[in-house]
Amino acid sequence: REQKYAPKYGMNCAAYSADFNFICTASGDKTARIFEAATRANTFTVEEPDWIRCSAFSHDGLKLATGNDDAWVRIYTLEEGEEQTPKKLEHVRPIYGVAFSPDDRMLLTASTDKKARIFKVVTDEPAEEEEAEQGDRSQQVAADAKAEEKEKEKAAAEQDMSKKKKDDKAAEEQEEKPLPEIPEHWLETGQYRELKHQD
Repeated sequence: REQKYAPKYGMNCAAYSADFNFICTASGDKTARIFEAATRANTFTVEEPDWIRCSAFSHDGLKLATGNDDAWVRIYTLEEGEEQTPKKLEHVRPIYGVAFSPDDRMLLTASTDKKARIFKVVTDEPAEEEEAEQGDRSQQVAADAKAEEKEKEKAAAEQDMSKKKKDDKAAEEQEEKPLPEIPEHWLETGQYRELKHQD
């Protein structure tokens, strides 16, 4: 049977929880929602700065991950309620796919920056090491963005070079093209004249 769930704008993603009791959605109205499958009751809603492209439950049903056009993955702990600050993981461009590993310790993401990434979302390491890992990740994101910018500059330079070669070749062909000869009888009869623009 068909059941309808709430967003006002286009729905980009919908997924069941592991026990099939809940459904999470991601929508163009900038919200991610959780519905109880049996009653269709909206039990959890979060709003984000831009379109939410995807969402997924953790296998234990305790967390919700979302991927956004603002290039951030957000992980919500459901028992903390709607008013919380989610854990954030960064890409360079919009994120179109998120999935937890079977043990819920890793999160796989897919983005239009041409990369899939595996983030460690559960760790037994001390907080200082976790902060260092976040710093390394930010450096990697910055490095990826710089590499992408270099690729764009290289492509633009190659395009300019190709255009210049075409223009040079066209100019050479124009120079090599012989001028038409003036028939001698025109000169004899006075039919040939020079045409000039007015100064």
